[in-house]
Amino acid sequence: MKQAKRFLAALLCLCACAAPGFAATVLTEADASSPRLVAVGETIELRLIENPSTGYTWSVTLDPPAAAAVVADRRTPAGGSSAQPMPGSPGTRDLTIAIKRSGPFAIRAKNWRAWEGDASVTQRLEFRLDAR
Repeated sequence: MKQAKRFLAALLCLCACAAPGFAATVLTEADASSPRLVAVGETIELRLIENPSTGYTWSVTLDPPAAAAVVADRRTPAGGSSAQPMPGSPGTRDLTIAIKRSGPFAIRAKNWRAWEGDASVTQRLEFRLDAR
């Protein structure tokens, strides 16, 4: 009986955490330059359109670096993760960032060809966050 109660409690917890209100904060290009409040311990998703077949990719820096950490970095093809990737087509760069300490910080992103240096930057974004 105790095991059944524990199982039910765990199941309820999982369901609650999977509810839409508990999803990670998602930031896109449209959110750049708009200040956001986030919670220490929270993870946020940064989703940026990227087409690495052109050589252009996003480079992301955190300022200050101790405020947060990139814990996952993946690319999703156009049409979603189950889609068959089409050569040359864009997709999204999805970064999961864990908030480590309170205070203001910034996520800076630049779309560039790293081997060509800063002269190749086509776009710069800054996301300002305040962790509490």
